[in-house]
Amino acid sequence: MYNRFFLLSAVILLLVSTAGAQSTESLFMVKEIKKAYQQKSRDAEGIPGLNYWQNTANYTIEAELVAAERKLRGKEEIYYVNKSPDTLTELVFYVFEDINKKGGARMFEISPADVNKGMEISSLVIDGENIDLNSSRVTRHAG
Repeated sequence: MYNRFFLLSAVILLLVSTAGAQSTESLFMVKEIKKAYQQKSRDAEGIPGLNYWQNTANYTIEAELVAAERKLRGKEEIYYVNKSPDTLTELVFYVFEDINKKGGARMFEISPADVNKGMEISSLVIDGENIDLNSSRVTRHAG
């Protein structure tokens, strides 16, 4: 009886230890995860690895509500730090304030008095360089 219990315990222990010992190499992994492991930006536990980096941004926003004109005017300065090993070739800003723009996509009706031109960007400066808003460098997508 003691031998059977010992043998059964040993078999269960062996099964549990081999199931837990399955390596991450044998599991299916998408190529992006494999690449992160190879580059050591993530480890097998999924936590940041030796070569992990994260970009940062700090914002300063000044805003003024002009009720008589039904407008919100503002200025925003973004200090962006690229800590990645790659050079940024483009910046993307998502501007969500076009909900009242004529022809804008919305799931509800608005008063005709609230329809307007949407977000108007009057200037864009990157690293001290004034960017021509009508140049091919600037693209605005409806959305």
